Amino acid sequence: NEEEITTKGASAQSGASAQSGTSAQSGTSAQSGTSGTSGTSGPSGPSGTSPSSRSNTLPRSNTSSGASPPADAS
Repeated sequence: NEEEITTKGASAQSGASAQSGTSAQSGTSAQSGTSGTSGTSGPSGPSGTSPSSRSNTLPRSNTSSGASPPADAS
């Protein structure tokens, strides 16, 4: 009879289903918050000032275009 008791006790292993609680690990999705590191792109902003200086050269190109009309007259 003792052997039968041990076999019944094995049914307690069904408690292993509690392992489903590991689904709580899905909370690790909070790591997506690391996307905040993308804020490092901020420093790249100052580099954008370089193209703005080039815009100053654009008006100069307008003066060269003024020379083109007399060329058509020729």
